[in-house]
Amino acid sequence: MTAVGDRAFGTEGDHYTTEPWVLSLLAYLQAYRNVVGKDLVEGSSAEWFLPHYLTRIIERDGELDVPTYGRSRRFGGGSIFTLGMGTVSERFLPGVMWLFRRHLGMEGDKTFGISFPYEAAFALKNYREDVTPQNPGKILDRVLADKQKGFYVFRDRWQDSNDFVASIYLKRQPLGGAWSYPDVGSFRIWGLGGRWANPGISDKDGQWTDENVAVVPKIRPWKYSKPIFFLSNPNGSGIVSLKTNDNVVTGSKSRAGIGLVRSFAVDYSGSSGASGLFAVVDKFEGMPEAEAFQNKTWIMNTEGKVTIRDSSSGSSKTNRTFTIESPNGTTMKGTFVAPSQVKISYQKTKTGGKILATGGNEFFVIMTVQKGQAPPVTISGKGLDAIVRVGKQTIHFGSDRLFLGVF
Repeated sequence: MTAVGDRAFGTEGDHYTTEPWVLSLLAYLQAYRNVVGKDLVEGSSAEWFLPHYLTRIIERDGELDVPTYGRSRRFGGGSIFTLGMGTVSERFLPGVMWLFRRHLGMEGDKTFGISFPYEAAFALKNYREDVTPQNPGKILDRVLADKQKGFYVFRDRWQDSNDFVASIYLKRQPLGGAWSYPDVGSFRIWGLGGRWANPGISDKDGQWTDENVAVVPKIRPWKYSKPIFFLSNPNGSGIVSLKTNDNVVTGSKSRAGIGLVRSFAVDYSGSSGASGLFAVVDKFEGMPEAEAFQNKTWIMNTEGKVTIRDSSSGSSKTNRTFTIESPNGTTMKGTFVAPSQVKISYQKTKTGGKILATGGNEFFVIMTVQKGQAPPVTISGKGLDAIVRVGKQTIHFGSDRLFLGVF
């Protein structure tokens, strides 16, 4: 398979990945095994299809949902479990059954994930009464890395709607002629019932500004990136750094280009005093100060209520922050370590809104998610050389990667 990676993430995103699985591939894999007697799943990327989504799914208001990528912003829903359970290996099946029984079976909505009548046959055939469900945390790692496609997921636990799932897509292996989206280096953050960094509007044109990225106005979106650092922790925390291809000014004959190094850090240790801490650094390489590459904008789409401190107060500290409040009262507080003269604004969209930040040639953002008051953020130094302290956690950037003092 070239469309999906070694952990079953699809280049074209979730809708165009799960649609063919549901409509044909899952049934074909089982029919081939039954008729020919050969298992095409074991040892292939197909083995990871359901474990992959098991790692990313979060329940809210009784529905299973995924922080999606790509066009259409959908995934196959309960059908991927109803049709796909017969392809799951014995080592993963107890974890898949845990979710299936809890949300789709007799302990859940009792639909068994059936969307069309023919799916009932798969539910009857593949539902296993002899398998004892186990929490997926006993079976799966909390960090999933599809190194072939460059997709990384960080989860803190499998329990309820307050679980954290953060992810970032490097787009390491784009496919020519595919339904692509300008999401190189884009990230998602869900947790404590809130959807903090969310997919934006999905339309046929695929707007760069509808992803959680750093945009340079006069260049096209980066086509791909490669990982330059990756570190994970058994508690679900991790750090990923990427480097994009170099892009030139649209229509320019000059070969002068600009590339991006983005580092993304996730901390579930609790050492910061928050349930989840997230950090993002964007360092531009090549000619970031050239006139053609000015007016860079850092963008994050969100669905919560956004508050930006009034810059007229004259306090450099208040100028650096935004707060997002979810309907259940939990909050994310974001602090811009760089640029020092950041200008933060907010725009409403059809899916909620987006936070935009301008004012420099580099970005360093710390975000904490919590119930109650956010822990204070202390900054020593300037720009990408700054050292940040949040509770007992320290964060700094160097050698093209973020560092966490407690990891």
